[in-house]
Amino acid sequence: MIVVCGEALIDMISNGDGTQRAAPGGGPFNTARALARLGVPTAFFGRLSEDVFGRQLAESLLADGVSLELVSIGPESTTIAIADVDSEGLAEYQFLVRGSSAPNLTREMVPEHFSPDVKAIHVGTLGLVLEPMASTLTDLIDREHSQRVVMLDPNIRVGLVPDADYRERLRTAMSQSAIVKASKADLAWLYRNALALVVNRPRKIRRRATFVVRMRHDQENIRLEPLVRRRQRLRLLRANTKR
Repeated sequence: MIVVCGEALIDMISNGDGTQRAAPGGGPFNTARALARLGVPTAFFGRLSEDVFGRQLAESLLADGVSLELVSIGPESTTIAIADVDSEGLAEYQFLVRGSSAPNLTREMVPEHFSPDVKAIHVGTLGLVLEPMASTLTDLIDREHSQRVVMLDPNIRVGLVPDADYRERLRTAMSQSAIVKASKADLAWLYRNALALVVNRPRKIRRRATFVVRMRHDQENIRLEPLVRRRQRLRLLRANTKR
């Protein structure tokens, strides 16, 4: 089983005519659904609201076969992301988080231990940004990384917390992760120079970590993998995706 940790929220997306539509979203939420649809036993670990949006999120997870045994539910309103999608289909988000459900994942909600069938945990996106959820999941990674595979998807969200604190938290999480999925932009923000990251690997990054670097479809000619294989044991996998 894979335990996916982090936020489930509602994306408010413009219809282009002055109206908006609500869609279930959140990086970890989408990851949990995708894994379950592929037949992978999956549980979601996060905080949901008892409001109508929270019920919609829970129903979507259950419909895809995701276990909710680790989910906590509370009276906070559902976290909202307002998406501004450009002509290329790329989205920028504004988040309405104050007093909402997703960030309110506290240390008290962490199970004392996972069952033996939990082989991996997946963490990312706002899960390492918003407090107290970020501290909760950082502690969870620290506790579990020596026992289970940790998969990290930073999906950088700047402007919500001080950059220095955010950058250090992500670097620490990366040092304890076996698999890191990131875009070139993510790595550039974290380390200024993504190529320097993989060639002159910081000591903190696990020697046998696998990096999956997400590139847009028009960047297929960038070839970092052979260079890394010559210079380091760190493996870099290129995943060309159209966002």
